[in-house]
Amino acid sequence: MEGMRGFAALIVFFVHFNALFAGYARPDGPLREITAFAGAFGHAGVDVFFVLSGLLIYGILMRGKTRARSFLWRRVERLYPAFLVVFSLYLIAQIALPTYVNRLPTSQTLIWFLAANLLMLPGVVPMQPMITVAWSLSYELFFYVFICLLVTTLRMRDWQPRWRISLFAGIVLVRFLAAGTPLAFHSRMTMFLAGILLWEVTSSLRWVPRRSGLVEVAVALLFVGVLFTIGKSGSGHMTEMALTTFPGFRLPVLFVSCFAVTFYALFDRGILNHFFSWAYLRWFGNMSYSFYLVHGFALHIFKLLLRVALIPNTIPDVLFAGLFVVAIGFAVAGGATLFLTVEKPLSLKNQAGRSPRAHAAVAPETLSEPREHTIH
Repeated sequence: MEGMRGFAALIVFFVHFNALFAGYARPDGPLREITAFAGAFGHAGVDVFFVLSGLLIYGILMRGKTRARSFLWRRVERLYPAFLVVFSLYLIAQIALPTYVNRLPTSQTLIWFLAANLLMLPGVVPMQPMITVAWSLSYELFFYVFICLLVTTLRMRDWQPRWRISLFAGIVLVRFLAAGTPLAFHSRMTMFLAGILLWEVTSSLRWVPRRSGLVEVAVALLFVGVLFTIGKSGSGHMTEMALTTFPGFRLPVLFVSCFAVTFYALFDRGILNHFFSWAYLRWFGNMSYSFYLVHGFALHIFKLLLRVALIPNTIPDVLFAGLFVVAIGFAVAGGATLFLTVEKPLSLKNQAGRSPRAHAAVAPETLSEPREHTIH
């Protein structure tokens, strides 16, 4: 689980590195194309986080050990300390560096803009977020409230598993078929349902992957192939790839591939489980929420430093590769600082320390324990 978060955070980094620094690479050089490719498939990292959130949050609710009020307060406690620090950093930067970052709205809309951002509305509500990545926090917060009300109001814990599975699978099918219609709004929220169905399959039905190296390799290749296709379709080349040529195809393929790779990574002891149990990925995954929140701000500061240092607008490929290494180090340092000073002491203070043995497949029942710290 930690390793999957670390992997997802890493590929999300490519999105913002591409947006801010791709222009430094030579237009006719390979690194410009590689950066655009990574920046395109990096968007899928957020979808992986949504699957993990669906799995963990739904599991907590289905165990029924906490009341709705306690559950929702815990979500606020989990999200807001680190968010408020980064919100303050962005607000200071908007005031202190008006020529470098986007200006705040006029005074007539300033109060609404700040209030909406503090409530994590941009994303679900069509408005520009002050923190670029905060649109996904809006999705997360909406999901927390909606799934809590759904489970408690309908008393879904008392349902037979087949009825819960039928309900959520039916919603997924409608979302797939609704591509290009008004029902397709916020289509990426469908990825939470992949996590919900994964919990039902593993915890209610007690299904686990069959030990098969061939199947696991096929699952890994499917996931990598989907990322590759997204990367090529969004990097300005091969725009007629399947995920963009056929409306409504991208979401189902991403849904199935994320479901499958999470199923094998968490509930088997094979190749994927070993890969995502790599110590460095797990370390990165532990601070993934802090990194996710602050890495964009850190990259903006790093770019400002490059401008102050009068770095040319276009640099040789070898220097661009070095720029990438320094940029990711800068972002990791920012994420680690936020994690150690704010997130860990304030948001994770009530969580029992637990260090699961590396390479151990996850037992279904442990996914219901309230120790989630997924990137939001």
